This record gives sequence, C-alpha cells and structure tokens, in this order.
Amino acid sequence: CLSDSHMYGISGSYDMANEAIDKVIKNAKTINDKLQAYVHQMLCKGEETSDFSQGAEDGVRTLNLYGFDIPTKITKTYMAKEGMKLKIALRSRSYSCLAKLPLKDDPLFWLIYQVQRYATFSSKGKLATILAWKAIRCAIKQGMGRHLPIIMVGLAKSLADQGNVRTAQEIGNVSLALAEKIHEDTGVCASTRSMA
Repeated sequence: CLSDSHMYGISGSYDMANEAIDKVIKNAKTINDKLQAYVHQMLCKGEETSDFSQGAEDGVRTLNLYGFDIPTKITKTYMAKEGMKLKIALRSRSYSCLAKLPLKDDPLFWLIYQVQRYATFSSKGKLATILAWKAIRCAIKQGMGRHLPIIMVGLAKSLADQGNVRTAQEIGNVSLALAEKIHEDTGVCASTRSMA
C-alpha cells in the first residue's frame, strides 16, 4: 500500500497517495509500519506543496511521537544542552569512533534524514544540526542505520556553513568511512560520496 502511495505521489495523484497512507496508518500493526507511513505522508505533502519548512515541522512532530522531544523553535540553550548530550555520548572521543559502530536496520534514520533534508532546504541549519546530533546519539546506543552516513554529511555542511571547517572535514571523512560499511546500498553510498 505504501508503494502505491509513492507511485501516486510521483504521478501527482496526491489525493490517492494520501488515501493509501491514511489506510496504512489506520491499519498498521507495528511502529515501523506507522513510521514508514508518516515518512511517506511527509514526503507526499512536501512534493505536493514544495513547502519544505512545513515538511520539516511535520517531520519533527513525527520524530517527537518517537520520543525525540525537539521543540518547534531551536534556542541557544537547547543547542547547548543537545551539544553537551552529544559530548557525553561520544565520551570525549573524536567523531572517528563512529566508524566502528555496528550496522542496524532502523527506519528511524530514514525519517531523520528526510527531515534533515527539509530543514536544510528551508534554511533551518540549527534543526539540521540537532537532527544529526540525535542520530549520532541513537547510533551510539543502538547501532547505525543505513542513512547515518548521509545524515553526517548534512552535519558537515551545517558546520562548514557556520565556519567550523576543521570539524566539518573530520565529519565528512567519517561519513565516507561509514558509507563503506553500506557499499551495497548504492543510492545512499553514492549520495554520501558525492556530497562529502
């Protein structure tokens, strides 16, 4: 049914896509089924309206359903708090320690990537950074999802835009190392390599 929603969205049949998505959400048995449907809902709405800012907000609402607790407005205090949580999770190690993370099939990373993309397209650099930090913390706890390398590239871009080039380079190199772990996923791997 979700593949139908994707096909309807591509063809511009957004009403049919939304109908298929609503059916999946209503009948979903697992949290992963709902997660996939929420991502398709966000993407379909984004394609239909080209309102990336609204797409980012919708994505944050969905992430918050999964316990992410991201506010609608990112303050300096919130950034500092999340930055400290990341440092604690990294345990004073460099980002290169992430290259040793085990691979885990987790669709949550796909959602984080899509929301980060919308945040980047709508000039919400702080949100894009927060999403990457949360993805890193999630990966340290549970293992990395297939989209972590491209999420890391988004973080590198955000940091480079803020003038933190040295850290951005380190993260870019780590994202390339992470991409090697998923070399069979040609789409994510190629995107990571071309953007890093």
